[in-house]
Amino acid sequence: MTIKKQKLLIPLRPNGNLHYQTISLNLAKDEYVNPEVKVATKDMILIVDGTFLFKQNLCNLYDFKIFVNTDFELARKRGAKREERAFGSYEEAEEMFIKRYHAASKLYLKQHSTQLNADVVIKNNDLSNPDFV
Repeated sequence: MTIKKQKLLIPLRPNGNLHYQTISLNLAKDEYVNPEVKVATKDMILIVDGTFLFKQNLCNLYDFKIFVNTDFELARKRGAKREERAFGSYEEAEEMFIKRYHAASKLYLKQHSTQLNADVVIKNNDLSNPDFV
């Protein structure tokens, strides 16, 4: 069972215990963390944002799914800029995106029907004008 599933999604499902954790991996150190457990209220709404969330073992745990699609080159540039500080430089962050994240993303997209499992698909190359597919 994945950490996301065990520590976040299942506790917040109907009949879950409402005790959850929002982080499981320190990206800069590339190591798992064990943060403080939080307690949700029954009227809370959880919005999950991240990569690899449409895996077959997770997809049925969401009530509504939005897949945001961005061209790889543009996603790499945005990601490297966003994570520049965490990795020490734009170049280091970009290298991590090329070697690790994009390699994993390409494999993930081949193995899972991400766009077919989504309730909504958004093409997000132009931040000021996203396109609903």
